[in-house]
Amino acid sequence: MKHTTISKQLIISSLIISVLFTAVIFYIINDSKHRQLNSIINDQVFYMQNNIDKALLGLYKLEAFIIGAKGKDVNLEIIGKYLIDPKYTFIRNILIAPGGVVSQVYPFKGSEAVIGLDLLSNTNKTNKEARYALENNKTFVFTGPYELVEGGMAISVRTQVGFKENGTEKNWGLISITFNFPEVMHNAFIDILQKNGYAYKISKLDPQTKKYVAVILSNWENEHVDEPVDFSVNGMDFRIEAHPIGGWHNYFYIIATAFGLFFSIVFLSEITKYLTNIRKEASIDSLTGATNRVHGEKLIKQIIKNKSYKNYAFILLDIDHFKNVNDTLGHKLGDEVLKISANIYKSIFSKNSVVYRLGGDEFVIFLLDKEDIQNLNLKLSNLLDSMRRSIINKDQKVAISCSIGVAFCPDDASSFEELYERADKALYESKSKGRDRFTYYKDIN
Repeated sequence: MKHTTISKQLIISSLIISVLFTAVIFYIINDSKHRQLNSIINDQVFYMQNNIDKALLGLYKLEAFIIGAKGKDVNLEIIGKYLIDPKYTFIRNILIAPGGVVSQVYPFKGSEAVIGLDLLSNTNKTNKEARYALENNKTFVFTGPYELVEGGMAISVRTQVGFKENGTEKNWGLISITFNFPEVMHNAFIDILQKNGYAYKISKLDPQTKKYVAVILSNWENEHVDEPVDFSVNGMDFRIEAHPIGGWHNYFYIIATAFGLFFSIVFLSEITKYLTNIRKEASIDSLTGATNRVHGEKLIKQIIKNKSYKNYAFILLDIDHFKNVNDTLGHKLGDEVLKISANIYKSIFSKNSVVYRLGGDEFVIFLLDKEDIQNLNLKLSNLLDSMRRSIINKDQKVAISCSIGVAFCPDDASSFEELYERADKALYESKSKGRDRFTYYKDIN
């Protein structure tokens, strides 16, 4: 009788533990999936917006050319290839419209139907936006998505070109760049979402009804909980919603896991210990994905102690004007800059190195095998080039770069603390000389 009572208690406690533990596991898994999805969308939205901003440089160049030529003898067929970067395959064309009427388009093939189109005519569906662009100097007006006369969907960016002629201001006309839709988004998050097995819906805010209208759907099922992210493309408001294809929960897997835990209750103590150790030994910086400070210092000290290699390089990096990014553009963009910077550091120093976030916008790269100085110079120069950029959010812009200080072991120092001190002095030297450079400690003595 006593044995039966004990067995019942064991079954009941095992069942309760397995159910609770399964619920916790799937809560963690689902929370991780939501975080992952949100991170993917935000990262790729930033990437897409950055690509569009870079593509708009073609309009700036075309505007400058037209102003310089006073609107005369502009041959878009000749200069068009210098305006559009071939890697931006989502760009359909770039065109000029003196007085609002399209006279030239590049590339011409596939866009022949647009020649002669009066952008200001009431028959043109986007004439209101075209008129607004023509009447507002130095304003980029985004339009779309809409159906092109030559077929297909697009988003267009138009701006007015004007210059002084005989002492008076002349409104010459419009220039425009056209992005294929939704291809402009395919180069960013759409491809990533499809690759990772997510269903998604992209909606555009109707400025009149203030409601979101779906423009792209893929494997979408309304009954599932989704992860929404709102974003803007220069005044056009979008919302992307996504969820795993089939939903967040695999009920067969949940039941199978619960039964597995139920029949494997003897291993619960080891699993609990394992999960506890994972938390204690966590080594990754949650924001950037680089090694965190505690684990990074521990690794470097152990490497120096074991003398696994003969020569090391301790590289200390700081993002120039990062405070301006946070203060002017917001901490969300600041976080994106940190993520992208960490990826740049890891991609350039991917082998035989420890890359960790020291704190804030400071990072350390510990090169395990100091290469010849020419090769190291080349990599550091490549890093500086990759970090030199402008961070843009609507009409605000902050230019960033990177300052670097380098100390060598054992030439400059033989301990972690001394290496850090020497590299910090070299970093200070880089900043004092105007930033956006690297300095070796040996060169300041």
